[in-house]
Order: sequence, then C-alpha cells, then structure tokens
Amino acid sequence: MIKLELPFHLTESSWGTFLESSLAQNRPPAVHEVILDALSISIETGRNTYEVASDRRPEPDGMAPFRGMLWPRSVLPLGGRIAIEQQMLFPAKGDAVALSWRLIGRATFPVRLKAEPIFSATRPFTTAGFEIEPETNGGRLAWRPYDRSSKIIADTNGRFVAATAGVIPGSFEFELSAQPSVLIFSSEPRSESGLDPLIAGFLAQLTEQRGVTTKHDRLRQLIAA
Repeated sequence: MIKLELPFHLTESSWGTFLESSLAQNRPPAVHEVILDALSISIETGRNTYEVASDRRPEPDGMAPFRGMLWPRSVLPLGGRIAIEQQMLFPAKGDAVALSWRLIGRATFPVRLKAEPIFSATRPFTTAGFEIEPETNGGRLAWRPYDRSSKIIADTNGRFVAATAGVIPGSFEFELSAQPSVLIFSSEPRSESGLDPLIAGFLAQLTEQRGVTTKHDRLRQLIAA
C-alpha cells in the first residue's frame, strides 16, 4: 500500500428550493475535502503475488523539469530480468494524481496489476463509488461522494471493478505490457486550476512524443492502444 494523503476539494452545488437557491447566491459554495489516503497495489505474475508498500508519501527524484508538481519514478523488480516501471504525477495543489505502470523486459507469463484507491473524509460518504457516465457526458468513470458535491473523475485504460461499499470505491485492473497502463484521478470543476497542462505533459512523456496535446486527446489514444 502506497501512502498518498492527497486532497480533493469538491464544491457543493445549490440544489433545492427557490429560497435555498436565492440564499446560496449570497454566500460562497461549500467545499468538502476528500482525501485519497493511499493506493493499495498488488501485482500477480502467475508465479507469485507482490504487494507494493510505502509508509511515506512519494518524494521527487530530481528528474521532473516542471514546477508545481512532484514526479517520482521507480522500478519494481520482479526477478527473471523483468521489472515494472512506475511513474506518479502529484500536482502541488492537490485535486489530481496521475499514475502509470509498464513492463520492462520480456515476460513469458501474464503480469497483472490491481490498484485500489482508499478515500477518507471528515463525514461519511452519501453515495456509492465510481460509475460509468453516459456517452453524452463523456462516458467517463465518475464518483460524487456527496449528494450535492462535484465529482472525482477516473480516467484509465484499464478495467474497473466496482466495490459494494466502504472507503474503497472499486479496483482498477491492468494486463501489463511495454505500453503504459494509466490511471488518473482528478476533481471537477477544473477550470483555471492548471491541471490539464500538467497531466497532458505527463501523458506526452509516457508516449515519448515531444509535443504536448490536450489531456483528453492523449487519453483517447492511450485507451485505444
């Protein structure tokens, strides 16, 4: 389990009666802080099962050239001349985390990775975990922890398995290869937050292309790969 302690700031919309809406116009919207406490990561090779563990929040390794974020990289050896490269992007202001895993070396057996996000907050969540939104709204995985709050979005090219309840809203599963497996959590709204350029740069680096396109275009290419 990797300790993260990342805040997601979710605004509360003004739903309800006309009177409630009128009163809400005279005060700023409420903000709920949801913490991504940790990410539980397990790796199955067909021969063995590994748990990835760290009791400290990841620190920068000095290789990231961009300000306003942490970009730790690590290599997880599996034996037999194969390993997993893990990269993480942490915007300094929170509200997002981007992760990637890819296989280094040639494995003669399947390598599967499962990641389970563990969230907490100062009050109990009132809704279930991530659900697939209609295609008219992007077809993304979205979770609204509170009835009136904004959403936490999960963008991934892996497979999502929903949980029944609790602080783990589901797991994300990947068949690892030389192509990057990607998992990104971000909160809405993101206007003027500066998150999109950071995540776009992360995805552009993963695909080893010099230009930086929009986050959504790059994700579309990765998911289709």
